[in-house]
Amino acid sequence: MRGEKTVSEMVPWVDKEPENPTPRLRLPDLLRGSFGIRLLALTGLFILAVFYTIYFMRVVLLPLVLALLLSYLLRPAARAR
Repeated sequence: MRGEKTVSEMVPWVDKEPENPTPRLRLPDLLRGSFGIRLLALTGLFILAVFYTIYFMRVVLLPLVLALLLSYLLRPAARAR
């Protein structure tokens, strides 16, 4: 059939396939590579920042956590009335 057009000719917004597609990296391939000291240092600093934030916020966080736990604990007794 000589007069038939391809989809990309009929529908102009459909992209044509690239001539040299770049290979996609898979997760196992990414995990095998070296992460570097910079990423390790940033991760360590982030974890320390989280723990220090929790440490200094304990005055606020401890009553909130205890109130939440007590509300879950006493909810069945409140419903039984």
